[in-house]
Amino acid sequence: MKNKVNFLIIGTQKGGTTALDAYLRLHPEIGMASVKEVHFFDNEDYFKSEQIDYNLYHCFFSTFSNNQKVQGEATPIYMYWEAAAQRIWDYNPHMKLIVLLRNPISRAYSHWNMERDRQAESLDFFEAIQRESERCHEILPFQHRVYSYVDRGFYTKQILRLWNLFPKNQILILKSEDLNQFPQETLNQVCQFLEISPLQNVQSQRLHSRPYLQSMSSKEKNYLQGIFYSEIKELEKMLAWDCSTWLETKTLIHIGYHKTATTWLQQKFFPRHSQLDFIGEHKDLSPLLIAPHGFDFKAKVAQEFFYPKIEQALQNNLIPVISAERLSGNPHSGGYDSKEIADRLKEVFPNSKILMMIRHQPEAILSNYKQYIKMGGICTLKEYMFPPQEGRIPLFKLENLKYHRLANYYAKLFGGENLKIIPYEKFLFHPQLFLEEMANFLGIDSTISFPFEEKVNQSLSDAAIILKRKVNRWHGNDSLFPVTPPFPKITSQLFDFIKKLDKNPLFRRYNAHFIEQIQRDIGHLYGESNRQLAEMFEVDLETYQYCLESI
Repeated sequence: MKNKVNFLIIGTQKGGTTALDAYLRLHPEIGMASVKEVHFFDNEDYFKSEQIDYNLYHCFFSTFSNNQKVQGEATPIYMYWEAAAQRIWDYNPHMKLIVLLRNPISRAYSHWNMERDRQAESLDFFEAIQRESERCHEILPFQHRVYSYVDRGFYTKQILRLWNLFPKNQILILKSEDLNQFPQETLNQVCQFLEISPLQNVQSQRLHSRPYLQSMSSKEKNYLQGIFYSEIKELEKMLAWDCSTWLETKTLIHIGYHKTATTWLQQKFFPRHSQLDFIGEHKDLSPLLIAPHGFDFKAKVAQEFFYPKIEQALQNNLIPVISAERLSGNPHSGGYDSKEIADRLKEVFPNSKILMMIRHQPEAILSNYKQYIKMGGICTLKEYMFPPQEGRIPLFKLENLKYHRLANYYAKLFGGENLKIIPYEKFLFHPQLFLEEMANFLGIDSTISFPFEEKVNQSLSDAAIILKRKVNRWHGNDSLFPVTPPFPKITSQLFDFIKKLDKNPLFRRYNAHFIEQIQRDIGHLYGESNRQLAEMFEVDLETYQYCLESI
């Protein structure tokens, strides 16, 4: 063979090299090897002596025809095989190299799936990646061709090995996703790189795509996320790429609603679970994400605060958790900013999972009303539910508890598969089922015991609400009733007295029939919303007696 092979597709395995090889075989100016994956430069037998017989390599190629301008082949292990880069340079220091890089997390799973189909792998995926190091150790100093599911995904060291030998203008590095989604544009880049005419009328090809018996579990994804996080961030810097779709950090954002066990989750669950890292609560989120005026909000400032915490959590193989019920909007103000907060969360944490806790609406209204009185409100229940709506300031709105609206918006922003909606009543009456649902959503252990019986932030009794509402008129000095209190000392003493009374079981037994009043006033207002929520997000509301009848 007079002319040397002058380009190679060298990686990565399961990164689209078969498709690229097939595309290039259609080009009249390219002469591809007679087979895909020649495996010359990774074959140790060919390099045992100082005299390399390149005829063994050239026999895979026909002589140049009149139309052909370049000849090449695709063997994706060349990039990974440590000795291959030097051997390629020794053969042809002017060789052009094409590299396709795939998300190393999905690449690892696809690699394992291939080896399982070939019956070369008997372990399940999680055990295989946990035991990879010990299994690959057996073949050192060489790389393992089968069990290197994780190791092949450390691209930066492989790229540096190439850059140490070849000028950067001889190496074209592409994303596998771009070849899949934009084949014409990506192939135009390849042809330009090879200095040949563009390939016309490209038809999308998906080759060697194997069906999966099941998808990668959240547990497996989280494990690999912790392994690859720093590597992907370094690759972004090295190539000036945006790999946010690879990272899939899946920070858990718990948005409320209010009065749905938020305090219990923040005190008893998120900080205590060994696989979670509770990195952000209301005091952190409010000044950065909630309180800023629209003109003052800066996503970058919030990212600079939270991203180091997220990175630390992922490096420790933990799921970062952010929780604040205020993220679902302020119930006393009708959730007026709930959509804007959702947009801000998407901008700051684009790859996240959303936990939305909901509650039977009559109970939610009453619980929010009691919280309103506890904070200093002065309205009756009727006045609270049906305030003047002249629009001067945002006040309570019944429509805010039509949960399907906010749920649909979060599903649109983050994807329906990344949104989990759980009724508060499941937590209350079936805590173990609640824990299992959380565990399945996050890929965490559900066998850990938690103090579900411990109550936190307990609501005032009906009797205490009636008394405190009257005393609140003499207190003021807050945003709910912004007047100067005439008798602050006396009202504080009265509040203390009401708190003592509220500890008496007989006092707490008094029933003001608030729930009955709410149910009469709202009727079937929430039936259609609940029905849509149940159908669209597969939430069991019937078991917990949510209204599913339309008006």
